[in-house]
Amino acid sequence: MKAIIYIRVSTEHQKRSPSGILTQLRACMFKAAELGIYKTHTFTDAGISGTENIEDRPQLTAALSVIEPYDYFITYNVSRLARDLPIALIIYKKLQEKKVRFIAVESERVSSAELYMLQALKAQNEREVIVNTTKGALQELKKSNKPAGTIPYGYQRSSHSKQLEVCPKEQKVIKHVLLLHEKSYNLKDIQLFINKKYSSRTGRSIVHPFVKTNFSQS
Repeated sequence: MKAIIYIRVSTEHQKRSPSGILTQLRACMFKAAELGIYKTHTFTDAGISGTENIEDRPQLTAALSVIEPYDYFITYNVSRLARDLPIALIIYKKLQEKKVRFIAVESERVSSAELYMLQALKAQNEREVIVNTTKGALQELKKSNKPAGTIPYGYQRSSHSKQLEVCPKEQKVIKHVLLLHEKSYNLKDIQLFINKKYSSRTGRSIVHPFVKTNFSQS
């Protein structure tokens, strides 16, 4: 008997950030240990929507291919499996056919098809709310003629137009970071050094994940 742990994050930002994946992993591993199961296999689909079909999710497909009767299939919540009701039901049927015990950590063991379906429906509705809210916000921005999106570090919005222009202060930080990188400083040391001279856009300290996200590809 083993535990199959399935993790999914949907956006590229979540894919780059370790927090979403690690939160799910820790919770699922803790649940497996609580059940006395120490043989685990983890499968992670990163940057993939919960509305994608099973065959379009490589790690979910792999997870479903290795399950055996009486295994545990553990995920953080039903929405990690799917945010589309028909897909969620197909997955549940596959688990039931192999007599696999399904656990969503946030709601403990899902004891019936009805409860699973309710949670899957909730996940689908949550997605629809997110989509509609985002769409509405973008429409409002369009009406107000305000630009949308995150301004890349090193640039700022021109006060005279919607166009981006170089931000001298942030460009100075970038040049300093690149100089330290060329001298083989690691990212943590770069963070400590930069914080002695500069601060973030909000006036706070520049943290290690920020340095990694913005400069590690330089």
